[in-house]
Amino acid sequence: RARRTSSSARRLVASAREHLAKNDRTAAMIELRNALQKNSDLAEARFLLGESLLETGDLPGAEKELRKAAELQYPADQVVPPLARTLVARGEYKKVIDEFSTAAVTSAPGQADLQTAIGQARTGLGDVEGAARTLRELVAILQGGQPLDPSVARRTIDMVQADENPAEVLGSEIFRAPGGRVVRPKSSGQKQYVEAIGRNVITFG
Repeated sequence: RARRTSSSARRLVASAREHLAKNDRTAAMIELRNALQKNSDLAEARFLLGESLLETGDLPGAEKELRKAAELQYPADQVVPPLARTLVARGEYKKVIDEFSTAAVTSAPGQADLQTAIGQARTGLGDVEGAARTLRELVAILQGGQPLDPSVARRTIDMVQADENPAEVLGSEIFRAPGGRVVRPKSSGQKQYVEAIGRNVITFG
């Protein structure tokens, strides 16, 4: 019976996805709630319901469902950005920065979405220039062809706060390996160290 219930719940989730593809959120949310009545541990149903509630303006409901999806191990790349957007919409700016500045989001679209929410949170806290500069630097890094991952995003934020130039530092090359892999500095100090070595090469013999 439990297996039949789970199968039935998953069919309802699949049906909800079809409704979402047709932009019929009302019908989708009915299917998702019915699915969760059959199986409350369906992370995908929690996530889709949370996103739908966010889109329809039910911010408390959206936060509740997205957090449950996260607790059920739904992929962070998908659940963290809309959760951050939900908190921004609720005016929970400090919570966004405290909770998500080091979130494990690895996809470029997810990072772009998350960093936009963090930038909006910084703006909400009054740090308008810091938010704008962080976003400009992230765009410059992406335009320079460097993949954007959580470590790059964190270093970018740290360097902006230290009044450094992340795009210049993280976009420079230390050397290019035979296979084409580019080795880049991870901090302004490392970049300066490598440049100092280049200026002071000692030749023996």
